[in-house]
Amino acid sequence: MFAFAPSVSVTAARTTLPSTSFTTSLTPHRPNRNATTSMALRSPSSVRSVRSVAAARASDILAKAADYMANSVLYQYYNIANPTGEYGVQCTEGSVKGAAEAARVRALSTAFRARQVGPFKKYFDLYENRKNAIAADHICQYEETLFSRYPSVAATYNVARNEANGACSRYATPESVEEAAMLRYMDIQQNNAANPSGVYNSSCNEGAAKGQSEHLRIAALNVAYRNAQKPLAQILQEKYEQKKYGYVQCHGCNYEESLVSKFPAIGAAFRAKTYGY
Repeated sequence: MFAFAPSVSVTAARTTLPSTSFTTSLTPHRPNRNATTSMALRSPSSVRSVRSVAAARASDILAKAADYMANSVLYQYYNIANPTGEYGVQCTEGSVKGAAEAARVRALSTAFRARQVGPFKKYFDLYENRKNAIAADHICQYEETLFSRYPSVAATYNVARNEANGACSRYATPESVEEAAMLRYMDIQQNNAANPSGVYNSSCNEGAAKGQSEHLRIAALNVAYRNAQKPLAQILQEKYEQKKYGYVQCHGCNYEESLVSKFPAIGAAFRAKTYGY
């Protein structure tokens, strides 16, 4: 047993460990009050300013995304209306020299006026455009999500879809005096519903200079004249689209559906109360 005993004593074999961070006693850490830190505490006002800047940047990004999605929808219906790239008799921006440029100026003026409306008008337009877009979409959840997230997409969809399919009232071709009268009365009802006080809102803009309103009325007659020159198959297809759009916009009323079935121009007269056309 003693053969395995150490030749030196245990106390002599014990070495002295150097003083390291693992062996030294822990001293309580006391911060230096005189030292200044680089991360200073922010005041509530600075936090609010940072949040407001972030919200403004987010709104700018969402606005650009909405414009991008709206232009995508518009170009898709451009392709539907003109699959060969050649514009037909339906496309007309004016009948006299300078009318096309006036139409572009009017579009810019309308966009400028749209930014000046109050919160009530903005939410009213949002509800109307979204309601009409969801009612006339392809029963697609993705489309309905876009309409709810981007208001401009819903407005562009309503206009572009009716323009491409010929379901707008300006492309209606009444075949009888009764149908023309029903189209006129339906248009009056739509105007009264959009402007119950008789005062047109800022989105209604027929011109930015003297004489442009009259040019627009002449252009509307020109569109009706050009529309009569379309092939019979295209006119019948547009009447079908007008009926289909009218059935969707009806209020679940059998009487309204019977009128739309008899007079397709009535179905084309349905539109949102936002004057987005």
